[in-house]
Amino acid sequence: MAKKISSSVGKGGKNIVEDTSGQLAAVDSVADNEGNPAPSAELDFSAPPSSTTQTWAVAFPIGDEFVYDPTEFGPAVSLDFQLDVLAREVSGSSHVDITLAILQNESFLATTRADTPRVDGTQLDWTTLSQSGLRAEDFAAVDGGREVPDFSQPFQFGYAFTGEYSTTGLSVKLGIDNMEATVNTIPEPTSIALAFAMSAAVLWHRWWSNDGDGSGG
Repeated sequence: MAKKISSSVGKGGKNIVEDTSGQLAAVDSVADNEGNPAPSAELDFSAPPSSTTQTWAVAFPIGDEFVYDPTEFGPAVSLDFQLDVLAREVSGSSHVDITLAILQNESFLATTRADTPRVDGTQLDWTTLSQSGLRAEDFAAVDGGREVPDFSQPFQFGYAFTGEYSTTGLSVKLGIDNMEATVNTIPEPTSIALAFAMSAAVLWHRWWSNDGDGSGG
């Protein structure tokens, strides 16, 4: 069983930034003429130099339609995802890890595992990245608490882009396309595919046209 998102992403809060310096800026926009195929989303992250190592994470996209309700489909067991990424620039950080973020009363990020995909700026073309089997215990509270998300309760999610920077500052520019996440549920084999397929990105274009600007936040 598959359920595909077929309406524009919610306009309230397109990205959420967590940054230890408090100075990271994140902007998301639509690239009408670029993609795999066009159009696609573009994410730009930047921060000034710091005398100490800073960590950052950006959750994107954050919209009301990226919500899973277990009362309708059953408790989630695990999450899988894949997306296409074009690393136009990765400067000031050795790499960018890409995984999932969950919002459920507070923010959670999937902790880095051996199979967490990443980009480092050496990728010259669109690259398909994926990860599977993310369980509730694989997520950690952004505020450092011991809580984990409750997959038996409704939750909202997006992709998480994370990394570090220090004395050289940060400049990251990523193209994002063909985003898809799957919620694996009980009882099997029920699987709810929540797809944000950029092949239907005319919806994104409509969203941005209605917004009137392409700034994040």
